[in-house]
Amino acid sequence: MLELALTLQLLFFLAIALVFFGSRQASIFHPCTVYLAFHGIVFVIRPLFAHYLHFDHSWQYMAFWPRDEDWLKTLVVTSLALGVFVTACLSASRGLPSQVGPAATLPTPELRTAFLLTGALLAPLLAYSIYATRHGIAGERVGAVYIMTGTSGYVNDAQHMAVPLLAIFVWAFAFRWWTLVPVTLYLAYRAWFGWSRWTIIICVFMLFLVYCWHQRRKWLPVRLLALLLPLFILFNWLGDNRDVFKSLLQGQEPAPKVLSGNGSAAEKIRTKLDKHDLASFDFLTYVLAAVPERTGTYNYGLQYLQLFTEPIPRKLWKGKPAGAPFGRLNLNAYGNFLGLTVTLLGDGWLSGGWVGLVLTVGAAGWALGRAHRWFSRHQANAFIAFSYCGILAATIQLYRDGGISVFKFLLWLLLPILIWRAVYRTMNAQSPSVSASPATGASYPLPLRYRPGLSAPVRSYRGRPRLSWRRIQRRWPPPARWRQV
Repeated sequence: MLELALTLQLLFFLAIALVFFGSRQASIFHPCTVYLAFHGIVFVIRPLFAHYLHFDHSWQYMAFWPRDEDWLKTLVVTSLALGVFVTACLSASRGLPSQVGPAATLPTPELRTAFLLTGALLAPLLAYSIYATRHGIAGERVGAVYIMTGTSGYVNDAQHMAVPLLAIFVWAFAFRWWTLVPVTLYLAYRAWFGWSRWTIIICVFMLFLVYCWHQRRKWLPVRLLALLLPLFILFNWLGDNRDVFKSLLQGQEPAPKVLSGNGSAAEKIRTKLDKHDLASFDFLTYVLAAVPERTGTYNYGLQYLQLFTEPIPRKLWKGKPAGAPFGRLNLNAYGNFLGLTVTLLGDGWLSGGWVGLVLTVGAAGWALGRAHRWFSRHQANAFIAFSYCGILAATIQLYRDGGISVFKFLLWLLLPILIWRAVYRTMNAQSPSVSASPATGASYPLPLRYRPGLSAPVRSYRGRPRLSWRRIQRRWPPPARWRQV
């Protein structure tokens, strides 16, 4: 019975993927692309490995061994969530075919100057955040929540602003080779730091999105996919030992991971892949088995009240509760759930079972679909494009962790872009001679292939639009001083 359910889930996933990629909206910029990749890895491939290769590391850690009905329930929940998310997302972004355009946006001197001023403004805070966390983050665990002590979470997390700043920097200087030097240094620092490995994934993914937007591509070039292999190896190393690079720099040999069993091929695969990194299926199975069968109730969305209490510093609120202010179910009462995530689906299930699942996943799909529609209509606006790329990159954390932590991370992803926009508007207001507009992104003559307005109705050959002279005059009339000659 379980083998049949796994087969049906795989077929349902392939059917949904075919429907999406057969639509006119499929591209790397669509939220469904990211969710399908996440669902395929953690909710389709992972259960197959867990069943046929006997992945049990997470079960042992949680002290929870699922029954067949628990497996079946999780498979149904994940498939239902997939259908709801894709339906809501496609409905919210309907009527907008995926197109590369309306035009590639080139950085103007005004946009570049505004960015350099923004970077100079935020650089001291970034440097202090890195300095303050160079020896790790001190804290204590209160129940199932880790609380920082002797420091502020705002100071510790401010260094995440480097992700959008690096993306803007690379774009502002036209993806020249030397622009990748600070990116490499930042990734090396994150690898040395060890913790918050997902910042590495989000940073690389945002750079991929910005590159495709700049190059007017719907999909990432195949040659860049080769970068995913060393990224996976790095992520795997840090999963085994967060201090692996610190040990190497200190001249110490990292402790190798002990191979259990008889050393067969299956055991080697289990040793390399059976970890918490992609075990969201296992975590969700635990949540579905505990709520409401053992808890006797749901959270009814009260966990989201943490969004209002979280910004208040603990120094100003001595009795500030750990995590949500109230109504938070204790999943550790039925096993060991320390350090694990409930996923977006589990967050919805905690809010109200089947109804909470549909409402939460449907709301997330609809909101991201509207964001994609907003981006599709204003692709030539650099501020909107970078904001959307940051939001789409952060959805990886949304699907994995749920709807609480992603809002805190979005703050640092969007804040530099908002400051950059404010600096640009201030410069533009003080300098009336500046003719650059963030909607076009250019204040100097551009080649025809970069001109605004070259969208789907204009046919192109190898990226170069075929335009008649009459159409060029109608779209871009010459300046008045030319017509007076």
